[in-house]
Amino acid sequence: IENCVPLALANSESERIEMFTEVADTMIIFAGSAGTLQEAATLISKNYYGKNENKKNIILVGKDFFSGLAEQYNKLYETGLIKCKPSELFTIVDSEDEINKLINCV
Repeated sequence: IENCVPLALANSESERIEMFTEVADTMIIFAGSAGTLQEAATLISKNYYGKNENKKNIILVGKDFFSGLAEQYNKLYETGLIKCKPSELFTIVDSEDEINKLINCV
């Protein structure tokens, strides 16, 4: 596969997330299990609490699957528990075309 960067084997979920964030500017996350939700939430938190220059483009694929997560972040914003809109932290899409537009591959 062209332009791919090999990653070493991670010993933990947190180590794996750190490895991803070191080599990628965009995280594309597909529907998965509880670990997937935890990783997505961790990456979103890193975007919220991190420095602007370290923010990642987080793309969650599957509006039905990730709608509950989006709803929770909207509630956090509406109640003032987070200061930026969820759309500033992540984007939810359903199609390959939407992904391509977000990562400028069109």
